[in-house]
Amino acid sequence: MSQSDNLGLPQVAACLLVGYFVFRWFFKSSDPSSVSPTRSPAVDQRRLQEQSLLLTGMFPQVSMAAAQAELIRNGGNIEIATEKILAAGGLPEVIGSF
Repeated sequence: MSQSDNLGLPQVAACLLVGYFVFRWFFKSSDPSSVSPTRSPAVDQRRLQEQSLLLTGMFPQVSMAAAQAELIRNGGNIEIATEKILAAGGLPEVIGSF
């Protein structure tokens, strides 16, 4: 066998890349709504509820309303809310409903 009979890494990578694009082209969706899905408010509300339950489970001193308000403020990021609770020892209580 000569050196030219073997496939090299660049040839294999190029074949895989072309195969990937061909696969994507054949199985692409023609429905424009499936490209950018929008979440319903019920899904967001359920996720907010689950995240606030998680926070109040980890930190029982934090009220559900305070946890939900903090998650709304930081875009639903549990890590930021957790760090704020650990740094301040809790979350400020919410006055009224949001």
